[in-house]
Amino acid sequence: MSCGGFAKGERVVYGSRAVCRVNDVGPIPFGAPSRDYYTLRPIFEHGCETIYAPVGCGVSMRRVMSREEAERCLESAGSVSPAEDGGEPYRTEALREQDAGMLLRCLKAVKLRPGARGRRLLESDRKFVDRAEKLLYGELAAALDRPPEEIKSEVEARFSGRSRPDMAEKE
Repeated sequence: MSCGGFAKGERVVYGSRAVCRVNDVGPIPFGAPSRDYYTLRPIFEHGCETIYAPVGCGVSMRRVMSREEAERCLESAGSVSPAEDGGEPYRTEALREQDAGMLLRCLKAVKLRPGARGRRLLESDRKFVDRAEKLLYGELAAALDRPPEEIKSEVEARFSGRSRPDMAEKE
C-alpha cells in the first residue's frame, strides 16, 4: 500500500478504517516539530475525530480508486460469485488488502446466505458487514461523488439480480 505523496484536498483510504480527505500536510501543534503529518478528516462520518497520520507511513494509505475503477466494480456486483470460503481468515485478508472484489464476494456470501434475509446476522457477520460496507461503499461513493447509502442500495439490488434499486418497487 502506498504511504506518501498525498496533497491537500486528495481523497484517501486510511487503513481499513475510513475514507478521508487530506485537509493539511505539515507539522501539528502537539507533535514532534520536525515531523510532518497528514491531517485527515473522514468524509462520510460526521462528527468524527480528525486523524493525524505521519508522512512516510506507519499505517497503509492509498488514493481512492478512480471513477472508472469504481464504475467497473459497481457493475460487477451482480455477476461476482459469492466467496466460497467467506470465513474469518478470508474476510480479514479482504479488509486488510482493501480489495474491492474480495469485499464484494464476502458481502454477497453473507447477504445471500440461505436464511439470511429477514433474520439477524451472527455477531461476527454483522461486524464484518459493518466494516466492509463502510470501507467499500465509502470508497465507491467518494470515487463516484454519490452518497454511500445510494451505493449500498445499488449493490444490494445488483446482488439480488436487479440492475437498479428502483426496480425493487416494481417487483
